[in-house]
Amino acid sequence: MIRHLVFALFSLFFIVGAAAASEVVVLTETPVADFTLPDGSVLKNAFVWRRSSQGLMIVHDDGQHFLNYQLLTGDWKAAYLGEEVEEQPVEPEVAPVVLDDRYGLESVLKVIPGLSDAGEEWLLREGADDEAKQIALTMAMFQSLVSGNREKAKRYLLIIEERDYKIDAVKLERIFDTCVKCAGKGEYEQDCLVCKGSGECLECEGSGLNKKGMGKKNTDCKVCEGESECTECEGEKSMIRICSNCRGRGQVLDRIYCEVNRDHLTRIINRRVEAVEDLPLVQDSSTGVEVVFVTLPRLNEDAEAYYLSKEYTGAMGTNILAACVMQSMLKERLKDANRFHQMIEVLYPKNKILNVEDYIKVCTDCKAIGYLEQDCTACKKEKKKGSCVECEGTGTAKKKLGAKSDCEACKGSGDCAVCEGKGTTRSKCASCMGRGRIFESMRAEIKLELLVDDLNDYYALFLKQKNAPEPIKEEAAIIQ
Repeated sequence: MIRHLVFALFSLFFIVGAAAASEVVVLTETPVADFTLPDGSVLKNAFVWRRSSQGLMIVHDDGQHFLNYQLLTGDWKAAYLGEEVEEQPVEPEVAPVVLDDRYGLESVLKVIPGLSDAGEEWLLREGADDEAKQIALTMAMFQSLVSGNREKAKRYLLIIEERDYKIDAVKLERIFDTCVKCAGKGEYEQDCLVCKGSGECLECEGSGLNKKGMGKKNTDCKVCEGESECTECEGEKSMIRICSNCRGRGQVLDRIYCEVNRDHLTRIINRRVEAVEDLPLVQDSSTGVEVVFVTLPRLNEDAEAYYLSKEYTGAMGTNILAACVMQSMLKERLKDANRFHQMIEVLYPKNKILNVEDYIKVCTDCKAIGYLEQDCTACKKEKKKGSCVECEGTGTAKKKLGAKSDCEACKGSGDCAVCEGKGTTRSKCASCMGRGRIFESMRAEIKLELLVDDLNDYYALFLKQKNAPEPIKEEAAIIQ
Protein backbone atom coordinates (compact mmCIF):
# COMPACT_ATOMS: atom_id res chain seq x y z
CA MET A 1 0.00 0.00 0.00
CA ILE A 2 2.81 2.41 0.96
CA ARG A 3 4.66 1.50 -2.23
CA HIS A 4 1.65 2.43 -4.35
CA LEU A 5 1.29 5.72 -2.42
CA VAL A 6 4.93 6.65 -3.05
CA PHE A 7 4.58 5.88 -6.76
CA ALA A 8 1.47 8.01 -6.87
CA LEU A 9 3.35 10.96 -5.36
CA PHE A 10 6.20 10.47 -7.84
CA SER A 11 3.66 10.30 -10.67
CA LEU A 12 2.11 13.59 -9.57
CA PHE A 13 5.53 15.26 -9.45
CA PHE A 14 6.51 13.97 -12.88
CA ILE A 15 3.17 15.01 -14.40
CA VAL A 16 3.80 18.56 -13.16
CA GLY A 17 7.33 18.36 -14.57
CA ALA A 18 5.98 17.07 -17.87
CA ALA A 19 3.61 20.01 -18.11
CA ALA A 20 6.59 22.37 -17.58
CA ALA A 21 8.60 20.64 -20.31
CA SER A 22 6.22 19.96 -23.14
CA GLU A 23 8.75 18.25 -25.37
CA VAL A 24 10.13 15.84 -22.79
CA VAL A 25 8.09 12.76 -21.77
CA VAL A 26 8.27 12.27 -18.01
CA LEU A 27 8.28 8.59 -17.19
CA THR A 28 6.07 7.38 -14.31
CA GLU A 29 4.93 4.03 -12.86
CA THR A 30 2.58 3.59 -15.78
CA PRO A 31 4.34 1.78 -18.66
CA VAL A 32 4.97 3.80 -21.78
CA ALA A 33 4.95 1.84 -25.04
CA ASP A 34 7.94 3.67 -26.52
CA PHE A 35 10.17 5.83 -24.31
CA THR A 36 12.95 7.75 -26.03
CA LEU A 37 16.08 8.52 -23.96
CA PRO A 38 18.12 11.75 -24.36
CA ASP A 39 20.70 9.88 -26.44
CA GLY A 40 17.99 8.80 -28.92
CA SER A 41 17.74 5.11 -27.92
CA VAL A 42 14.21 3.70 -27.40
CA LEU A 43 12.96 1.56 -24.50
CA LYS A 44 9.85 -0.65 -24.97
CA ASN A 45 7.11 -0.64 -22.27
CA ALA A 46 9.29 1.38 -19.88
CA PHE A 47 8.25 2.52 -16.41
CA VAL A 48 9.91 3.79 -13.20
CA TRP A 49 10.77 1.06 -10.75
CA ARG A 50 12.88 3.01 -8.29
CA ARG A 51 14.00 6.61 -7.82
CA SER A 52 17.08 7.93 -5.94
CA SER A 53 18.86 11.24 -5.51
CA GLN A 54 21.17 10.29 -8.38
CA GLY A 55 18.55 9.19 -10.91
CA LEU A 56 15.82 6.72 -11.97
CA MET A 57 15.94 2.95 -12.35
CA ILE A 58 13.77 2.19 -15.40
CA VAL A 59 12.39 -1.30 -16.15
CA HIS A 60 11.59 -2.17 -19.78
CA ASP A 61 11.09 -5.23 -21.98
CA ASP A 62 14.84 -5.84 -22.45
CA GLY A 63 15.87 -5.34 -18.81
CA GLN A 64 16.79 -2.30 -16.70
CA HIS A 65 18.28 1.13 -17.42
CA PHE A 66 19.60 3.73 -14.95
CA LEU A 67 18.86 7.34 -15.98
CA ASN A 68 21.53 9.53 -14.27
CA TYR A 69 20.39 13.10 -13.56
CA GLN A 70 23.91 14.48 -14.01
CA LEU A 71 24.01 13.25 -17.60
CA LEU A 72 20.71 14.88 -18.58
CA THR A 73 20.53 17.89 -20.83
CA GLY A 74 19.08 21.20 -19.64
CA ASP A 75 15.49 20.59 -20.72
CA TRP A 76 15.47 17.07 -19.20
CA LYS A 77 16.78 18.42 -15.91
CA ALA A 78 14.09 21.07 -15.94
CA ALA A 79 11.41 18.37 -16.51
CA TYR A 80 12.65 15.79 -13.99
CA LEU A 81 14.16 18.00 -11.31
CA GLY A 82 12.22 21.21 -11.78
CA GLU A 83 15.51 23.15 -12.25
CA GLU A 84 15.79 26.18 -14.44
CA VAL A 85 19.17 25.61 -16.02
CA GLU A 86 20.90 28.78 -17.09
CA GLU A 87 22.46 28.54 -20.45
CA GLN A 88 26.13 29.38 -20.36
CA PRO A 89 26.98 32.25 -22.69
CA VAL A 90 29.00 31.07 -25.62
CA GLU A 91 32.24 32.99 -25.80
CA PRO A 92 32.93 34.23 -29.27
CA GLU A 93 35.87 32.55 -30.89
CA VAL A 94 38.85 34.82 -31.14
CA ALA A 95 40.52 34.61 -34.47
CA PRO A 96 44.21 33.69 -34.15
CA VAL A 97 46.66 36.49 -34.75
CA VAL A 98 48.25 36.22 -38.18
CA LEU A 99 51.97 36.91 -37.88
CA ASP A 100 54.19 38.59 -40.44
CA ASP A 101 57.79 37.66 -39.65
CA ARG A 102 59.41 38.93 -42.83
CA TYR A 103 62.54 40.09 -40.99
CA GLY A 104 63.08 36.89 -38.98
CA LEU A 105 62.45 38.50 -35.59
CA GLU A 106 60.30 35.88 -33.85
CA SER A 107 63.15 33.66 -32.64
CA VAL A 108 64.94 36.70 -31.17
CA LEU A 109 61.90 38.32 -29.55
CA LYS A 110 61.02 35.03 -27.82
CA VAL A 111 64.17 35.16 -25.67
CA ILE A 112 63.84 38.81 -24.60
CA PRO A 113 63.37 38.78 -20.80
CA GLY A 114 59.93 39.96 -19.68
CA LEU A 115 58.34 40.41 -23.12
CA SER A 116 54.80 38.98 -22.94
CA ASP A 117 53.31 36.70 -25.60
CA ALA A 118 50.69 39.37 -26.36
CA GLY A 119 53.45 41.93 -26.79
CA GLU A 120 55.32 39.66 -29.18
CA GLU A 121 52.15 39.12 -31.23
CA TRP A 122 51.46 42.86 -31.30
CA LEU A 123 54.92 43.53 -32.71
CA LEU A 124 54.74 40.78 -35.35
CA ARG A 125 51.06 40.98 -36.29
CA GLU A 126 50.11 41.17 -39.94
CA GLY A 127 49.46 44.75 -40.97
CA ALA A 128 51.50 46.22 -38.10
CA ASP A 129 52.24 49.93 -38.45
CA ASP A 130 55.72 51.41 -38.83
CA GLU A 131 55.93 52.15 -35.10
CA ALA A 132 55.56 48.47 -34.19
CA LYS A 133 58.03 47.42 -36.89
CA GLN A 134 60.73 49.84 -35.81
CA ILE A 135 60.34 48.93 -32.12
CA ALA A 136 60.50 45.20 -32.98
CA LEU A 137 63.65 45.68 -35.08
CA THR A 138 65.30 47.82 -32.41
CA MET A 139 64.54 45.34 -29.63
CA ALA A 140 65.82 42.46 -31.77
CA MET A 141 68.99 44.40 -32.56
CA PHE A 142 69.75 45.07 -28.88
CA GLN A 143 68.98 41.46 -27.91
CA SER A 144 71.29 40.15 -30.67
CA LEU A 145 74.09 42.43 -29.46
CA VAL A 146 73.65 41.31 -25.86
CA SER A 147 73.65 37.66 -27.02
CA GLY A 148 76.89 38.19 -28.95
CA ASN A 149 75.40 37.76 -32.44
CA ARG A 150 76.81 40.87 -34.12
CA GLU A 151 76.10 39.72 -37.65
CA LYS A 152 72.38 39.44 -36.98
CA ALA A 153 72.40 42.75 -35.10
CA LYS A 154 74.13 44.43 -38.05
CA ARG A 155 71.44 43.13 -40.40
CA TYR A 156 68.67 44.58 -38.23
CA LEU A 157 70.58 47.87 -37.96
CA LEU A 158 70.85 48.14 -41.75
CA ILE A 159 67.11 47.53 -42.11
CA ILE A 160 66.45 50.28 -39.53
CA GLU A 161 68.68 52.70 -41.42
CA GLU A 162 67.30 51.84 -44.86
CA ARG A 163 63.72 52.25 -43.60
CA ASP A 164 64.74 55.47 -41.85
CA TYR A 165 63.25 54.23 -38.58
CA LYS A 166 64.11 56.25 -35.48
CA ILE A 167 63.33 55.96 -31.77
CA ASP A 168 63.90 59.20 -29.89
CA ALA A 169 65.51 57.65 -26.81
CA VAL A 170 67.87 55.38 -28.79
CA LYS A 171 71.21 56.78 -29.91
CA LEU A 172 72.88 54.26 -32.19
CA GLU A 173 76.25 55.96 -31.82
CA ARG A 174 76.19 55.01 -28.13
CA ILE A 175 76.10 51.27 -28.75
CA PHE A 176 79.90 50.98 -29.02
CA ASP A 177 82.68 52.68 -27.03
CA THR A 178 86.29 53.18 -28.09
CA CYS A 179 88.48 50.44 -26.66
CA VAL A 180 90.70 52.00 -23.99
CA LYS A 181 93.31 49.24 -24.16
CA CYS A 182 94.27 49.85 -27.79
CA ALA A 183 92.88 53.42 -28.06
CA GLY A 184 90.61 52.30 -30.88
CA LYS A 185 93.41 50.92 -33.08
CA GLY A 186 92.46 47.27 -32.66
CA GLU A 187 96.07 46.32 -32.03
CA TYR A 188 98.96 47.19 -29.75
CA GLU A 189 102.71 46.71 -29.56
CA GLN A 190 104.42 44.53 -26.98
CA ASP A 191 107.75 42.81 -26.40
CA CYS A 192 108.27 39.69 -28.50
CA LEU A 193 107.18 36.67 -26.48
CA VAL A 194 109.92 34.45 -27.96
CA CYS A 195 113.02 36.59 -27.44
CA LYS A 196 111.42 38.60 -24.60
CA GLY A 197 112.34 41.92 -26.20
CA SER A 198 115.99 41.23 -26.92
CA GLY A 199 115.62 40.69 -30.67
CA GLU A 200 118.27 37.94 -30.54
CA CYS A 201 118.00 34.28 -31.45
CA LEU A 202 117.67 32.23 -28.30
CA GLU A 203 119.42 29.20 -29.77
CA CYS A 204 122.70 30.94 -30.48
CA GLU A 205 122.26 33.81 -28.03
CA GLY A 206 122.65 36.32 -30.85
CA SER A 207 125.97 35.02 -32.13
CA GLY A 208 124.59 33.42 -35.26
CA LEU A 209 126.75 30.32 -34.64
CA ASN A 210 126.27 26.90 -33.16
CA LYS A 211 128.93 26.41 -30.52
CA LYS A 212 130.76 23.09 -30.79
CA GLY A 213 133.18 21.29 -28.54
CA MET A 214 136.97 21.76 -28.40
CA GLY A 215 138.68 21.55 -31.75
CA LYS A 216 135.43 21.57 -33.72
CA LYS A 217 134.48 24.30 -36.14
CA ASN A 218 131.49 26.51 -35.36
CA THR A 219 128.71 26.48 -37.96
CA ASP A 220 125.79 28.76 -38.68
CA CYS A 221 122.90 28.48 -36.25
CA LYS A 222 120.25 26.20 -37.72
CA VAL A 223 117.42 28.27 -36.17
CA CYS A 224 118.33 31.77 -37.38
CA GLU A 225 120.60 30.53 -40.25
CA GLY A 226 123.42 32.72 -39.04
CA GLU A 227 121.36 35.92 -38.93
CA SER A 228 121.50 36.04 -35.11
CA GLU A 229 118.02 37.59 -35.05
CA CYS A 230 114.88 36.21 -33.43
CA THR A 231 112.86 34.47 -36.11
CA GLU A 232 109.57 35.52 -34.55
CA CYS A 233 110.03 39.31 -34.48
CA GLU A 234 112.90 39.35 -37.05
CA GLY A 235 115.05 41.37 -34.68
CA GLU A 236 112.45 44.09 -34.11
CA LYS A 237 112.29 43.20 -30.40
CA SER A 238 108.54 43.78 -30.39
CA MET A 239 105.54 42.59 -32.31
CA ILE A 240 102.05 43.82 -33.12
CA ARG A 241 99.34 41.92 -31.30
CA ILE A 242 95.59 41.90 -31.95
CA CYS A 243 93.84 43.56 -29.02
CA SER A 244 92.11 40.85 -27.02
CA ASN A 245 89.82 43.36 -25.30
CA CYS A 246 88.03 44.41 -28.50
CA ARG A 247 89.15 41.47 -30.70
CA GLY A 248 90.75 43.82 -33.17
CA ARG A 249 87.64 45.93 -33.74
CA GLY A 250 88.83 49.01 -31.89
CA GLN A 251 85.44 49.25 -30.20
CA VAL A 252 83.73 47.45 -27.34
CA LEU A 253 80.01 46.92 -26.89
CA ASP A 254 78.28 49.04 -24.27
CA ARG A 255 76.28 46.10 -22.99
CA ILE A 256 74.51 48.05 -20.25
CA TYR A 257 73.25 50.65 -22.74
CA CYS A 258 71.80 47.86 -24.92
CA GLU A 259 70.10 46.16 -21.96
CA VAL A 260 68.62 49.41 -20.62
CA ASN A 261 67.12 50.32 -24.00
CA ARG A 262 65.82 46.79 -24.60
CA ASP A 263 64.16 46.59 -21.19
CA HIS A 264 62.66 50.08 -21.59
CA LEU A 265 61.05 49.15 -24.92
CA THR A 266 59.83 45.86 -23.42
CA ARG A 267 57.98 47.70 -20.64
CA ILE A 268 56.42 50.08 -23.18
CA ILE A 269 55.08 47.21 -25.32
CA ASN A 270 53.75 45.19 -22.37
CA ARG A 271 51.90 48.20 -20.97
CA ARG A 272 50.43 49.04 -24.37
CA VAL A 273 49.00 45.62 -25.23
CA GLU A 274 47.95 44.63 -21.70
CA ALA A 275 46.64 48.05 -20.64
CA VAL A 276 48.79 47.87 -17.51
CA GLU A 277 49.21 51.05 -15.49
CA ASP A 278 52.68 52.55 -15.68
CA LEU A 279 54.39 51.98 -12.33
CA PRO A 280 56.82 54.52 -10.87
CA LEU A 281 60.43 53.34 -11.21
CA VAL A 282 60.85 52.87 -7.48
CA GLN A 283 57.91 50.43 -7.43
CA ASP A 284 58.85 48.51 -10.58
CA SER A 285 60.92 45.54 -9.37
CA SER A 286 62.38 44.94 -12.83
CA THR A 287 64.32 48.24 -12.69
CA GLY A 288 66.27 47.43 -9.50
CA VAL A 289 65.70 50.97 -8.23
CA GLU A 290 63.94 49.97 -5.00
CA VAL A 291 66.93 47.92 -3.78
CA VAL A 292 69.15 51.03 -3.77
CA PHE A 293 66.41 53.52 -2.89
CA VAL A 294 65.73 51.98 0.54
CA THR A 295 69.43 52.43 1.44
CA LEU A 296 69.57 56.19 0.78
CA PRO A 297 70.95 57.98 3.86
CA ARG A 298 68.90 60.65 5.62
CA LEU A 299 65.72 59.79 3.70
CA ASN A 300 62.72 60.34 5.97
CA GLU A 301 61.05 57.00 6.86
CA ASP A 302 57.59 58.36 6.14
CA ALA A 303 58.85 59.79 2.85
CA GLU A 304 60.27 56.39 1.91
CA ALA A 305 56.92 54.75 2.66
CA TYR A 306 55.17 57.39 0.54
CA TYR A 307 57.40 56.80 -2.49
CA LEU A 308 56.70 53.07 -2.23
CA SER A 309 52.93 53.55 -1.88
CA LYS A 310 50.15 53.91 -4.44
CA GLU A 311 49.81 57.60 -3.57
CA TYR A 312 53.10 58.39 -5.29
CA THR A 313 52.70 58.95 -9.03
CA GLY A 314 56.34 59.03 -10.15
CA ALA A 315 56.95 62.78 -10.37
CA MET A 316 60.44 62.56 -8.81
CA GLY A 317 61.80 59.83 -11.10
CA THR A 318 64.89 61.74 -12.22
CA ASN A 319 65.84 62.66 -8.64
CA ILE A 320 65.44 59.07 -7.49
CA LEU A 321 67.56 57.71 -10.34
CA ALA A 322 70.24 60.36 -9.77
CA ALA A 323 70.30 59.48 -6.06
CA CYS A 324 70.74 55.80 -6.98
CA VAL A 325 73.69 56.77 -9.22
CA MET A 326 75.43 58.65 -6.39
CA GLN A 327 74.70 55.95 -3.80
CA SER A 328 76.04 53.20 -6.09
CA MET A 329 79.20 55.21 -6.81
CA LEU A 330 79.87 55.80 -3.13
CA LYS A 331 79.36 52.07 -2.46
CA GLU A 332 81.88 51.35 -5.27
CA ARG A 333 79.28 49.61 -7.41
CA LEU A 334 80.25 51.37 -10.62
CA LYS A 335 78.33 49.05 -12.95
CA ASP A 336 75.10 49.78 -11.09
CA ALA A 337 75.88 53.50 -11.18
CA ASN A 338 76.44 53.29 -14.93
CA ARG A 339 73.14 51.45 -15.42
CA PHE A 340 71.09 53.98 -13.44
CA HIS A 341 72.78 56.87 -15.24
CA GLN A 342 71.94 55.37 -18.61
CA MET A 343 68.34 54.87 -17.45
CA ILE A 344 68.16 58.65 -16.92
CA GLU A 345 69.40 59.22 -20.47
CA VAL A 346 66.91 56.72 -21.93
CA LEU A 347 63.84 57.65 -19.90
CA TYR A 348 64.46 61.38 -19.69
CA PRO A 349 66.63 62.26 -22.71
CA LYS A 350 66.11 66.02 -22.33
CA ASN A 351 66.80 66.13 -18.60
CA LYS A 352 70.18 67.54 -17.50
CA ILE A 353 69.93 66.71 -13.81
CA LEU A 354 73.20 64.82 -13.76
CA ASN A 355 76.48 64.87 -15.69
CA VAL A 356 78.34 61.83 -14.46
CA GLU A 357 81.64 63.13 -15.85
CA ASP A 358 81.59 65.76 -13.09
CA TYR A 359 81.90 62.99 -10.51
CA ILE A 360 83.69 60.10 -12.22
CA LYS A 361 86.48 60.13 -14.79
CA VAL A 362 88.67 57.65 -16.60
CA CYS A 363 91.95 57.08 -14.79
CA THR A 364 94.69 58.57 -16.97
CA ASP A 365 97.45 56.53 -15.30
CA CYS A 366 96.09 53.06 -16.17
CA LYS A 367 93.75 54.19 -18.99
CA ALA A 368 90.74 52.56 -17.30
CA ILE A 369 92.39 49.11 -17.18
CA GLY A 370 92.89 49.20 -13.41
CA TYR A 371 96.49 47.97 -13.41
CA LEU A 372 99.94 49.11 -14.55
CA GLU A 373 102.60 47.10 -16.36
CA GLN A 374 106.19 47.65 -15.31
CA ASP A 375 109.55 45.95 -15.75
CA CYS A 376 109.95 42.88 -13.59
CA THR A 377 111.98 43.82 -10.53
CA ALA A 378 113.61 40.38 -10.46
CA CYS A 379 114.97 40.14 -14.01
CA LYS A 380 115.11 43.77 -15.19
CA LYS A 381 118.92 43.81 -14.90
CA GLU A 382 119.33 40.69 -16.99
CA LYS A 383 120.55 40.93 -20.58
CA LYS A 384 117.30 39.36 -21.78
CA LYS A 385 114.02 40.38 -20.22
CA GLY A 386 112.17 37.55 -18.59
CA SER A 387 115.28 35.34 -18.21
CA CYS A 388 115.88 33.33 -15.08
CA VAL A 389 118.36 35.10 -12.80
CA GLU A 390 119.96 31.85 -11.57
CA CYS A 391 120.76 30.25 -14.92
CA GLU A 392 120.75 33.43 -17.07
CA GLY A 393 118.03 31.96 -19.25
CA THR A 394 119.84 28.71 -20.14
CA GLY A 395 117.56 26.49 -18.06
CA THR A 396 120.50 24.45 -16.78
CA ALA A 397 122.46 24.61 -13.56
CA LYS A 398 126.29 24.56 -13.78
CA LYS A 399 128.06 21.87 -11.83
CA LYS A 400 131.62 20.58 -11.50
CA LEU A 401 133.25 18.48 -14.23
CA GLY A 402 130.88 19.90 -16.85
CA ALA A 403 127.82 18.00 -15.61
CA LYS A 404 124.55 19.82 -16.17
CA SER A 405 121.04 19.54 -14.75
CA ASP A 406 117.81 21.56 -14.85
CA CYS A 407 117.91 24.84 -13.02
CA GLU A 408 116.00 24.53 -9.77
CA ALA A 409 114.74 28.14 -9.88
CA CYS A 410 113.05 27.95 -13.29
CA LYS A 411 112.62 24.13 -13.50
CA GLY A 412 114.58 24.10 -16.74
CA SER A 413 112.42 26.63 -18.62
CA GLY A 414 114.94 29.47 -18.53
CA ASP A 415 112.12 31.91 -17.64
CA CYS A 416 112.04 34.24 -14.69
CA ALA A 417 109.89 32.70 -11.96
CA VAL A 418 108.44 36.09 -10.96
CA CYS A 419 107.15 37.34 -14.33
CA GLU A 420 106.98 33.86 -15.96
CA GLY A 421 109.23 35.02 -18.79
CA LYS A 422 107.16 38.05 -19.78
CA GLY A 423 109.70 40.60 -18.54
CA THR A 424 106.94 42.71 -16.99
CA THR A 425 104.63 42.43 -14.03
CA ARG A 426 101.25 43.93 -13.28
CA SER A 427 100.38 45.94 -10.22
CA LYS A 428 97.14 47.55 -9.10
CA CYS A 429 96.90 51.16 -10.12
CA ALA A 430 97.40 53.30 -7.02
CA SER A 431 95.52 56.28 -8.48
CA CYS A 432 92.21 54.47 -8.96
CA MET A 433 92.81 51.49 -6.65
CA GLY A 434 92.23 49.09 -9.51
CA ARG A 435 88.80 50.48 -10.48
CA GLY A 436 89.90 52.09 -13.73
CA ARG A 437 87.87 55.15 -12.73
CA ILE A 438 88.42 58.04 -10.35
CA PHE A 439 85.52 59.80 -8.73
CA GLU A 440 85.31 62.68 -6.30
CA SER A 441 83.69 61.12 -3.27
CA MET A 442 83.09 64.41 -1.43
CA ARG A 443 81.33 65.94 -4.44
CA ALA A 444 79.24 62.77 -4.83
CA GLU A 445 78.30 62.82 -1.14
CA ILE A 446 77.14 66.44 -1.40
CA LYS A 447 75.13 65.69 -4.54
CA LEU A 448 73.46 62.72 -2.83
CA GLU A 449 72.67 64.84 0.22
CA LEU A 450 70.99 67.50 -1.92
CA LEU A 451 68.98 64.92 -3.87
CA VAL A 452 67.68 63.33 -0.65
CA ASP A 453 66.75 66.80 0.64
CA ASP A 454 64.69 67.31 -2.52
CA LEU A 455 62.90 63.99 -1.96
CA ASN A 456 62.09 64.90 1.65
CA ASP A 457 60.88 68.36 0.60
CA TYR A 458 58.60 66.92 -2.08
CA TYR A 459 57.04 64.57 0.47
CA ALA A 460 56.52 67.50 2.89
CA LEU A 461 54.79 69.44 0.11
CA PHE A 462 52.58 66.43 -0.60
CA LEU A 463 51.54 66.27 3.07
CA LYS A 464 50.82 70.00 3.15
CA GLN A 465 48.57 69.82 0.13
CA LYS A 466 46.88 66.65 1.38
CA ASN A 467 46.06 68.09 4.81
CA ALA A 468 45.18 71.58 3.61
CA PRO A 469 41.55 72.54 4.53
CA GLU A 470 39.16 72.98 1.67
CA PRO A 471 38.55 76.62 0.79
CA ILE A 472 35.25 78.07 2.13
CA LYS A 473 32.88 79.02 -0.63
CA GLU A 474 31.39 82.46 0.01
CA GLU A 475 27.68 82.62 -0.55
CA ALA A 476 26.53 85.24 -3.01
CA ALA A 477 24.96 88.26 -1.34
CA ILE A 478 21.19 88.35 -1.63
CA ILE A 479 19.92 91.69 -2.85
CA GLN A 480 16.65 92.55 -1.21
